[in-house]
Amino acid sequence: MFNKKILIESRITDFEKTFDRKFSQDQKEKILDEIPSKFYQWAGKNLDQISFDGNFELIKNLLSYFNRFGSNLKKTDINQYTGVEELKRVLDEYSERQRRNYKKQNGANIVYDSPKYLVINPLSHESSCYYGSGTKWCTAGRDAADTFNRYNSDGKLFYIIDKTLPSSDPMYKIGLSKKFEGKEDFYDALDNSIKQSSIIQTEEIKKILQKINEYMGVEYATQLKVYSDKKELEKEKERLRNLEARRIRNAKFAEADERRVEGEWDLTDNIDDIGLKAWALFEYLEGQGADVKTKEDFDRVREIESEIETLTQQYDQDPDVRTDLLDEIDTLKDELEEINNKMDVYMLLPESYDHYDMTRFEVIGDDFYGQTFAVGDSDEVESSAVEYVEGLIDDIGYEGFNSNFWKSHLDEEAIVSHAEDVFNEDLYNNPESYLDDEDRMLDNFQLDKIKHLKSKITSLIENQNQLREIQDELEDPSDEKYDEIEEKIESIEELMDELKDEITDIEDDPQGDFPQDVIDEKIQDLIRDVRRDLEGYLENYGLNAENFIDKDSFVKDVIDTDGYGMLSSYDGNYDTIRVKGNEYYVMRID
Repeated sequence: MFNKKILIESRITDFEKTFDRKFSQDQKEKILDEIPSKFYQWAGKNLDQISFDGNFELIKNLLSYFNRFGSNLKKTDINQYTGVEELKRVLDEYSERQRRNYKKQNGANIVYDSPKYLVINPLSHESSCYYGSGTKWCTAGRDAADTFNRYNSDGKLFYIIDKTLPSSDPMYKIGLSKKFEGKEDFYDALDNSIKQSSIIQTEEIKKILQKINEYMGVEYATQLKVYSDKKELEKEKERLRNLEARRIRNAKFAEADERRVEGEWDLTDNIDDIGLKAWALFEYLEGQGADVKTKEDFDRVREIESEIETLTQQYDQDPDVRTDLLDEIDTLKDELEEINNKMDVYMLLPESYDHYDMTRFEVIGDDFYGQTFAVGDSDEVESSAVEYVEGLIDDIGYEGFNSNFWKSHLDEEAIVSHAEDVFNEDLYNNPESYLDDEDRMLDNFQLDKIKHLKSKITSLIENQNQLREIQDELEDPSDEKYDEIEEKIESIEELMDELKDEITDIEDDPQGDFPQDVIDEKIQDLIRDVRRDLEGYLENYGLNAENFIDKDSFVKDVIDTDGYGMLSSYDGNYDTIRVKGNEYYVMRID
């Protein structure tokens, strides 16, 4: 069976043996990497170390072209060519014949044809491959049918072929992607983007591009109208959006004017909490460089309004058309609009919903138009931060935070309480798993047995005492009866020892329950161990540590660590402003 890998390895070996000393290591690697293996020997013969860099690309391109079209030549074996010049001459002659002899293909329209140029609109992938051969266009590759179809979905392709240029010239074929909505992209044969101005150098090219436009207008009139209508529709939508934006802006200015006329936020003792917050934001924006209205501006507004009224009366009373008065009125109106666009506290509109517990304001002054800020006192910003962190916990869980951080907030008492419940239940149900048998109490049977044995011992002691009394009444200790009594006394003593041993054996092997105090003491020992290793307890019992976190402590620590800047969804910053003795936190949120 043919093994291509072995063949290539053999060619590499032969090349290295033949040209080991002719080329540097980098040059050899370049040949082996970029030249087809069947041309290694020919390339090695026709390259030299000194002019390597200048000739390599030429030989590489020639061999690539020969690899594609060599079977169409008279000499089909590369070794039949004596050198680079002969190969180049033959390939150029073949390329020239190909350029000049394009056959009409099905699935393509000829848009323009002259002795110099051929312009094709390929309608199928097959025709695109034929007319786009020799280029690197993604629409002319054999496996690029999907790409060709995608380019044709919202526009059309045109191939501008210069019959007089050699295929080595990147401009011998130019691809034009012309979209129905008007966009045009030009590419040379190497698929590099080029500007339209770089190809419009002759009257014939201008004529070709005009011909393409006329062709599009006839062949694809329906598609062009659809895209044109879409464009007009989008313009109309944009006009309506601008009108709506202007209406909304005017409504906001009207709301500000109404509050301004009422003096609702004038800085008096009667100002409400929202007004104080508005002043805090106003002072903040002034510090940020906002162009604010001054007392002189307000005075100037009154002067302008008076002047406009006077000039209007003069214009109305004068029988002639006084364009000079109209111009003067327009100038005053422009000045008035410029002043009115300057910032004052009434250009801060409280929104209908809050930022957590803080009040939201939208700015309608030109410098900061559309920006949104939140303002709150210390209690409101603290409760807002708590709500924010609690919401974050709901979203990402405790595991979304640093593990060492949340573990430092384990609720010891909650864990201990859980452990007490576990140990209480387990010790009462399975005390032998925790306590030694020697800690047990005697059961009733054992107690009765001991009581019975002790009773027998008591009876034996009485018998023993009676025998001693009898023994004491004997006049002669050497009497045989004395010895008999002594033997009985000793026998009773041995029996009592046996009974005592039996009692000891029973006491050493209690079969009853464990005493309550022993159980309680053991539970406390286990609880002390839990307190020393909270995480160990949770791990041993397979418990989720997040269920035992002191949430209040955790939330407070997050706030203390990250600060109130977490509430600023814009840049994480905030400032504090004092108004009439009250401190407010101000931050941008959008």
